[in-house]
Amino acid sequence: MLSFGLLAACAAQAPTDESRQDSNAVSISSGVSATSGTGPVMGWSTAGFLGRNPSEAGIKAQARVLANRLKSHGYDTVLLDDFWYENPSTTVDAFGRWTADPSRFPNGLAALADHLHGLGLKVGFYVTPGIPVAAVEQNTPIEGTSLHAKDIADPGRYETNYNFGTRVMHGIDYGKPGAQEYVQSRANQLAAWGADFVKLDGVGNGNVADVQAWSQALRQSGRAIHFNVANSLDANNGNTWKQYANSWRIDADVACYCATQVTWNTVVSRFADVPKWVPFAGANGWNDLDALNVANGTLDGLTNDERRTAMTLWAVSAAPLYAGDDLTRIDGYGLSLLTNDEVIAIDQAGHPAHPVSQATNQQVWVANNGDGTYTVALFNLASAAVNVTANWNDLGFSGSASVRDVWDHRELGSFAGSYGATLDGHASRLLKVTPGTGATPGRRYEAESSANTLGGSAVLSGCVGCSGGQKIGYLGYGGTLQFNGVEAPAAGTYVLGVDYTVGDSGRSIQVSVNGGAPLELPFTGTDDGAWGNVQSFDVPVALQAGSNAVTFANPSGWAPDIDRITVAGTGSVAVVNRSSGKYLDVSGASTADRATLEQSAGRGRASQQWTLADAGEGHFKVANRNSGKWVAIPGPTTTQGTQLIQSGDDGGENAQWALAPARGGYYRVVSRYDGQNVDIRQGSSAVVQWADHGGSSQQWSFVAF
Repeated sequence: MLSFGLLAACAAQAPTDESRQDSNAVSISSGVSATSGTGPVMGWSTAGFLGRNPSEAGIKAQARVLANRLKSHGYDTVLLDDFWYENPSTTVDAFGRWTADPSRFPNGLAALADHLHGLGLKVGFYVTPGIPVAAVEQNTPIEGTSLHAKDIADPGRYETNYNFGTRVMHGIDYGKPGAQEYVQSRANQLAAWGADFVKLDGVGNGNVADVQAWSQALRQSGRAIHFNVANSLDANNGNTWKQYANSWRIDADVACYCATQVTWNTVVSRFADVPKWVPFAGANGWNDLDALNVANGTLDGLTNDERRTAMTLWAVSAAPLYAGDDLTRIDGYGLSLLTNDEVIAIDQAGHPAHPVSQATNQQVWVANNGDGTYTVALFNLASAAVNVTANWNDLGFSGSASVRDVWDHRELGSFAGSYGATLDGHASRLLKVTPGTGATPGRRYEAESSANTLGGSAVLSGCVGCSGGQKIGYLGYGGTLQFNGVEAPAAGTYVLGVDYTVGDSGRSIQVSVNGGAPLELPFTGTDDGAWGNVQSFDVPVALQAGSNAVTFANPSGWAPDIDRITVAGTGSVAVVNRSSGKYLDVSGASTADRATLEQSAGRGRASQQWTLADAGEGHFKVANRNSGKWVAIPGPTTTQGTQLIQSGDDGGENAQWALAPARGGYYRVVSRYDGQNVDIRQGSSAVVQWADHGGSSQQWSFVAF
């Protein structure tokens, strides 16, 4: 259990071997856009429904729907993905370039592009790195030079090609004259056909030279062309992709290659992969999550809730929105998803959201819109219905805020401290949150600030996903970090938000305030070796008015790396139930002794505000701001189900509590008197004591006022 301001004894032992890895990523580069200056692309791709069978007739049929039904909402690009060309090991043109399959495109790709342009649409073409085997075997000339294919080919190396196999494209030796000229000839060919978009697929870390060459060639092609690189790229090379391309695939294909377009599993995998890419998105460079398959109902392989969740993730990630469905069979719900202009506006605004925490399947993602508002997405990735709550202090402010449901275009009202909703399995909500005039900005302190004090092994390191691109690592075993000058407007209880990274299974850290006894916290790890994936953990702390010092340490093990802390509130906190999303309150806002406790909707009343005070030996007392009385067990009694009361302080253990951490930043509140938990009674507003049953009704979060 966690003490309030005292050393705790329950946190899991942190790993102790020297294998602790820290990602020393380079700082973020602003980069230069490779080609055309655009936001996230919107349109349709052959990679989904048409798949291995693109054709002139099939594309024209889809393009008619795109132009007539979706173009007015921003969908204006048709991407001709793979399978349009003849086998590069046997067939090339006079300059060693791919040729269109005449059985699929009898009039050629230039004619197809002219048709699409005539509909007011843009067109994209697909390529892979290298030079065709046929070009090398025939030793075709390189256009505009006296050189030939054999002069630039690396015959001992093959490039990836998903259509015809692994031995149809030789690598290119970019140290040889003619290499750049050959790529330029390919880019010129696509530009002559009318390309507005080019996708270079089969790219990995070994293809940086190809990406550079294609980027330069497209710039010099005479057309403004959006350059996309794919797929399953390495975030450690994110600065490279951003420097040379306009968008980049962060994951494998979303297609399941099964009876449906996708499955929930192929969609939900994006949630784990997006966060480390967030710092690279924006200003003409976008994280590509692959095709969006939400328009064909059961043919998509998703429920309606799952379809909306997919569209929500793509939109809040500022990802390209290109449909992969059969547009001639869009159902009504799918059309409503693709044409919700308020959701599309979030995508096109280009403010990528990040998760507050990914410790559980109930996730809150947030983006600061830069105009005083926030985009907030609530996701329930689990299969059963559960409450998901966004706490304002996680967004960077405290107080009240108005909430708008973006999907339904509906104002939900003003909410103090947080907003929560019960979501069905795999469901989501998309919100616009506007802090009220009385809201207090959270005070944020970067770990790398020169005002802080480092001790022992603690060092500054780069961090792709961290605020400011830096963090403090190697904490623990003598390595310490002290935040100096942490301000509080008045003495009281505040919510301390800790942004951290842990790439292994989890670690613990001790937090002390102003030299007091430390509080030990268990921090969940991502267990994927990704030390740039930032998570957050909230804990209530007692601060004095004015300046405070907050110290992080772990004398017996490695601790998490620290990105920054946020101090939210004005001196009191709400105690919010995880299951219901409702606030701990006093019935009727009574100030009377022995008035009962209940849960109620959060509205910022003084009776919903609490402060914590040290009760010694790892326990604390909880005082109501309105009455000044303490949360207590009446009697006292050990009877399970007894409704709790507020009471004057007589020093009894029935008014003393401890915190036991639950996953996702929630806590169980455990009685010192009988070891039972603060719980809510089924079908009732009553707040009771009950033996530990592991349910979310016994889990509470602390939200700043």
